[in-house]
Amino acid sequence: ARTCLLVLGMHRSGTSALTRVLSIAGAKLPANILGRNKTNETGHWESEPLIQYHDQLLSELGSTWHDWRALEIGRLPLKRRQEIKAEIGDLLAAEFGDATLFVVKDPRICRFAPLFLEALDDAGIGLGIVHITRNPLEVADSLKRRDGLSRTDAALQWLRHVLDAEYATRGRKRAFLSFQNLFRDWKKAVQKISKDTGVHLPYSVTDIEPQVQDFLHDRLPPDTRSTEDIVADPILRTWIGEAYSALRVLEQNPNSSNAVAKLDSVRQEFNKASPILYSMRDGMLANAQEARADDGAVPISDWLSPASFWYPDFLEESAWIEHAPFVSWIIEALQPNAIVELGTHRGYSYFSMCQAVKTLGLETRCYAVDTWKGDEHAGFYGEEVFEKVRGYNQNHYSSFSRLVRSTFDEALCQFSDNSVDLLNIDGRHFYEDIKHDFETWIPKLSDRAIVLFHDTN
Repeated sequence: ARTCLLVLGMHRSGTSALTRVLSIAGAKLPANILGRNKTNETGHWESEPLIQYHDQLLSELGSTWHDWRALEIGRLPLKRRQEIKAEIGDLLAAEFGDATLFVVKDPRICRFAPLFLEALDDAGIGLGIVHITRNPLEVADSLKRRDGLSRTDAALQWLRHVLDAEYATRGRKRAFLSFQNLFRDWKKAVQKISKDTGVHLPYSVTDIEPQVQDFLHDRLPPDTRSTEDIVADPILRTWIGEAYSALRVLEQNPNSSNAVAKLDSVRQEFNKASPILYSMRDGMLANAQEARADDGAVPISDWLSPASFWYPDFLEESAWIEHAPFVSWIIEALQPNAIVELGTHRGYSYFSMCQAVKTLGLETRCYAVDTWKGDEHAGFYGEEVFEKVRGYNQNHYSSFSRLVRSTFDEALCQFSDNSVDLLNIDGRHFYEDIKHDFETWIPKLSDRAIVLFHDTN
């Protein structure tokens, strides 16, 4: 019987180191190895023909190695699907011959794991799956150094790889391992892999200790991050942080139903949002290229996060509807100490900000300033509008939100200078009014303040 140890994990996550350790323990490496280069001085330990084929396959499916949209494998015609599996089987035979135990690694496989697993099944090859996970902050740092990728792009690539690989391997014998634990106690890691996958390794940890020690010696990068670093990061703490925490749970308990349920929830939300996110990303990259051509400027690329796709709890007729994703992101990125809105009316924009503050668990204080009587621009209205806003605020956000019923000028004395980090000006929209509001509130702004203006043209 032939058995494959399949190493699955995101790029820059320790897949190469793990593959080499497993090969020292007796699993055969491919005939044509991608060796050392400037991106991995200790070697990649993967098959060059497989890498080339996998890149071609991703291209055929309209993707690349750095794409983080879900592949639509189900749309492949049945005949082509069978051909792909046969082609993978032929490559495996050419690279590993009749070896009874061999190790396969290429992070690209995470993207189309169902096809690869079916190819192994069709070839009658037994399987032991090893998921290796590295802190996504470390992955993002590494990919930025190597490829110049933004943190958001790198983090979402990490998310796509780990979610798809985990989902595709359910119901099969598999082990979960963290990058840190491979380096901290490689002996325990190797024994865990053998136990969880049911794959017997020819050499014991005692047999291979000198070789592995020589290989791993001083290899652990010095910039190791913690789970707490992700939780503290405003961009990564939601989808990315939740997925990473769930995978660490699976490392301790591969059968944790709660961890699997969390990964299901994140995957479903990510799959729903990723086409829109990717489209917006392409638009921003196009704008960046235009800006470079015009004046050499490089706009910020990290303008999206999971917060951008939170659904508002409070819905009201408003010209501000489409801006909720942006304000959720900006609150997550800025983490303001104080938010002031000048002109709240029915409350949609204000409660979108309050929802972001509450969901993110920030200690932000929020203030809505309005007479709640109306004006020439918004129209005049009765007391029922204020009562609805007051009631919703009382029921949902009263612990950190206060309604200030006054004119904008009258409210100035209630705020200290240099205290407001986010100011949303949405009062009467005549130029002189907006100019006056901005100039009179400037002293209240902190040195990191952001000011939002609505209905600019």
